[in-house]
Amino acid sequence: MENRIRQLREKAGWSQAQLANLVGTSQQQIARIEAGSQSVKVDLALAIASALKVDLGKLFPETRKLLGRGKRRKDRQALVELHYDPKAVGEFESAGVDLDPATWLLKLRMRGGANIEFVCSTAEAQRIRRNLHNRDSSTPFVVFHAPVVAVALNINHLMHYHELWDGQTATDWHDEDVPNEEIAVFFSDSPTPAVFDVDVDDGAPGEDDEGQIRNLLFTLETFIEPGEFIQFRDADGEDALFRAEDIALMTVPLRIVNPALNEALIEAENEAFGAEDSDEDAPSTNLTQPQT
Repeated sequence: MENRIRQLREKAGWSQAQLANLVGTSQQQIARIEAGSQSVKVDLALAIASALKVDLGKLFPETRKLLGRGKRRKDRQALVELHYDPKAVGEFESAGVDLDPATWLLKLRMRGGANIEFVCSTAEAQRIRRNLHNRDSSTPFVVFHAPVVAVALNINHLMHYHELWDGQTATDWHDEDVPNEEIAVFFSDSPTPAVFDVDVDDGAPGEDDEGQIRNLLFTLETFIEPGEFIQFRDADGEDALFRAEDIALMTVPLRIVNPALNEALIEAENEAFGAEDSDEDAPSTNLTQPQT
């Protein structure tokens, strides 16, 4: 999902943190958006465009032809109304903009006792619901994306699913009980996950070498034999094997399956640490007034 946020931000002389503060989001969210790893909610996209003093078409080049069709669709209300049009939603999603301003908070209770929450887009929530109502695949898993992690959900171990519309939940919110740097595997007999440190996949999505974790997620969602074991190699070079049907839920940090996103987040983290160091090294301005 191509966008020109980074180029325009750097042209303005702003850091990721400065832009994030201006538009009311986090530096990590700006890094994820600049890396093109997720579409941007229409309100945030318009806020970034306004801060950078450009129109939406310049910020997200693929939206130019969409904005130019028929009635000019440049104001927020006109864009939001388009989210009732499935074709328009799909076109803008491919161009990097999520037309639906709604944020969904998903509450999942798994067999084994884990209670986990995720934020996701309307499109992801609808896809999960379709799988719950009409599952005709050869696997019980459905994979969806939250802002920080990809989630492989085993429907056979899902005890309760609740979609909540919550306009107060930040679009990059993340459940503190779910690791955001390591793979977490929740089994059907325990509420506590097994956690694994794994190297970032090589290559990029769509290349011949899918990468071990991208390939694992694809396998979980497409075809699992009864009793089949899946496996991956951790950062220490040691293999971990699991009986797939006993996994209730698995979460994978998006940075592990997207090297470009990982590099963007590393840059954001270095920028944040550099800013902290500058603050610590700065001379104190708390001067003691001379006594008279």
